[in-house]
Amino acid sequence: MLTNTAWNLAGLGAPILAAVVAMPLLIGQLGDARFGILALGWMVTGYFALFDFGVGRATTRSMAALRKASAEDEHASVFWNSLYVHAGLASLGGLLFAAAVPWFVDIAFSISPTLRDEAYAAFYWLAFSVPALVLASALRGPLEAEQRFDLVNAVKMPISALNYLAPLLALQFTHRIDAVIAVIALSRWLATLAYAELCRRAVPLQPGHRSPRRGTMTDLLKDGGWLTVTSIAVPAIMMLDRGLIARLVSLEAVTYYVVPYEVVTKMWVLSASLLGAAYPLMSASKGHDLHRLCDQTLRWLLVTATPATLVVVIFADDLLRLWVGPHIAAHSAPVMQWLAIGVWINILAQVPLTALQASGRARIVGSIQLLELPFYAVLASSLILRYGITGAAAAWALRAAIEWLALSFSLHRTEAHPGRWPGISPIRLFLLSATIIASGLTACATPFAVKCLLALLLIAGLAGWQWRYLLTTEERGKLLARIPRRTATK
Repeated sequence: MLTNTAWNLAGLGAPILAAVVAMPLLIGQLGDARFGILALGWMVTGYFALFDFGVGRATTRSMAALRKASAEDEHASVFWNSLYVHAGLASLGGLLFAAAVPWFVDIAFSISPTLRDEAYAAFYWLAFSVPALVLASALRGPLEAEQRFDLVNAVKMPISALNYLAPLLALQFTHRIDAVIAVIALSRWLATLAYAELCRRAVPLQPGHRSPRRGTMTDLLKDGGWLTVTSIAVPAIMMLDRGLIARLVSLEAVTYYVVPYEVVTKMWVLSASLLGAAYPLMSASKGHDLHRLCDQTLRWLLVTATPATLVVVIFADDLLRLWVGPHIAAHSAPVMQWLAIGVWINILAQVPLTALQASGRARIVGSIQLLELPFYAVLASSLILRYGITGAAAAWALRAAIEWLALSFSLHRTEAHPGRWPGISPIRLFLLSATIIASGLTACATPFAVKCLLALLLIAGLAGWQWRYLLTTEERGKLLARIPRRTATK
């Protein structure tokens, strides 16, 4: 699982690095208006990728479980029926996007007349790319079920990077935004063809079993539907605080909130990489095997995410002053500290969330997240009115904690996960909470050299405790074995 996690980390990290390099160049060469169209295009196609309706994830779960059960006939049937469902959804998504292009250009985004022709052509190219996005999800699912994350990310890394780098290539020949987006659209179809070829080579399927099965399609859509609820509810939860801040405080306050948010949430790469690799394993596991996987992933996330959280909490003000200047840092530092704690909790909550989805209980996850929305709206509104953007960040962290408890309790109650509470022990939780509080106190230390010394002592103590009490003897041995050693020869 560590190797697959490393592949996922590379696949998620590649577009981040490409964006850091390419964004300033794209803004400079395209200009603000054309870059705005490009950014809107990225956003809209991201939402239309939801036309997968969670069927890709459901396919991964079903095929992983059937693979372990050696049900080869059903295994092949799920693959082909998933492909049929995705083909229908891909066609529907592309047609709806194409039909909505005039509304996007003329009404929703009110693009200026001087760029309207380019925008129309650009958005039609995006409509052409929507089926590629949906079909790619259909073809990634079986590869992930086979745990071929090396193949998935061998395609994902260059294609994700091309999302930012391909426009730079197109700009060497033209500055028309439709030509730039055409290159992106074609690269997405190239990725889909690559996934199809990899599936042909790497996914073992019994010959035949290609006939459509209504029951199989219904099961995939039902399972995927609740996964889609999560895909819609989570962005709604994440965007709610910004809307409330704009309404209850000011637009300037939104900037002070979004800047630390965009930095801190990059820590989600840790959970996405590890749990992406764990999902097919959890899908094929039940009972004590699932319990063991949950325990293992939770401990590994604690080992990686907790030190990063301490660094952010301790040095939030210093990092922001260095990056965006003292004015924004003065407003955003407390926000960054609360959000770092909230993201840390949310990373841990991803373990029971993923286990429930992998166990075929996506309905529980979706229901919890739908119930969160009104509760979070009331909580965030009251804390924003009282404490401003710091209150918004505190509400976000409190919501994450409640979600973690609800998901963990739900997993504990399911038959698929018998035994003790699937989380860290009360003693460990107390020690970790005390460490987080200590990091907040360390952030107030002056001068800077003293703060650095205290931070070093705190993080070193945490690392030693994690090494001794969170990692097993076997895991410590494997990590030590990966450290290159020089052998002296005479």
